[in-house]
Amino acid sequence: MNDEYELKVLKSVALKLIDEIVESNKNDLDSLKISREEIVFDIARKIYTQGGRKIPFSEIRDLFDPRIKMKEKSEARKRLTTATPQNPSIRDGQIEIDEKLAAKQIEIRQNIGKFGGDEETTRVFLRVRKTISEQIGVEEEEVNLECHLSNHLGADDLDMVELIMALEEEFGIEISDEVVDSRLGISPNFSFSSWGSGSSPSSSCGAGPECVVRNFVSLICEITGQS
Repeated sequence: MNDEYELKVLKSVALKLIDEIVESNKNDLDSLKISREEIVFDIARKIYTQGGRKIPFSEIRDLFDPRIKMKEKSEARKRLTTATPQNPSIRDGQIEIDEKLAAKQIEIRQNIGKFGGDEETTRVFLRVRKTISEQIGVEEEEVNLECHLSNHLGADDLDMVELIMALEEEFGIEISDEVVDSRLGISPNFSFSSWGSGSSPSSSCGAGPECVVRNFVSLICEITGQS
C-alpha cells in the first residue's frame, strides 16, 4: 500500500475519533479548543497503539479545526432559531436574513419542477447539493440529481467519509454503515483490528452505481420524514 493511500486511511480513522470527541463535548466547544494539542496527541497515540501506524500531528489538526468550526456554526444556527424577535442580534441581521431567504425561494422555484412540485424535497436537495459542493470542492452548479459522486464529481475515499458525516451534521440525523452500503452503494471498510504487526491498514470505500445524488436526497427525505 502506498504512503498516500495509507495516509487517507489514517485520516479517516482520525476523523471518526474527532467526531466522537466533538459530539460528546458539543456543549463545551471552548474547552475542546483549549485542549486541542492534548486531544491531537491522544488521537495520534491511540492510532499508533491500536494500529501500529503513525499519523503526523499536523494532519490531525487540519481535521480537528474545521470540525470545531462546523459544530460552532451548527450550534449558532440552533441558537438563532430559538432567539426572540426582540433580540438585537436578530434585528441587526434581519435585512441580510431576508435577502438570503429571498434568494433561497428563487432557488426553490428554479428546482421544484424536478420533484413534481414537492417543496420540502426541493429544500432537501438544495441542502444536499450545498453540502456536497463544500465537502468535495465542486461548484454547486455541477451537482445534479444523476451525478455519481465518484465517477462524475471525483470524490475519493476520505471525501465519502467526510460527506456522510457532514450530511449527518447538516440534517441532525444518523446514517448507519449498513444503510450507507445498501442504499448509497458506499462500502467503507477499515478498522484497527485489521492492522496486524507489520501489516498494512485495510480500507476501501468503493462507490457502486447507487452512489448518485438522487439517492442521497431520497434517503434523507425518508429519515427526516419528508418523503
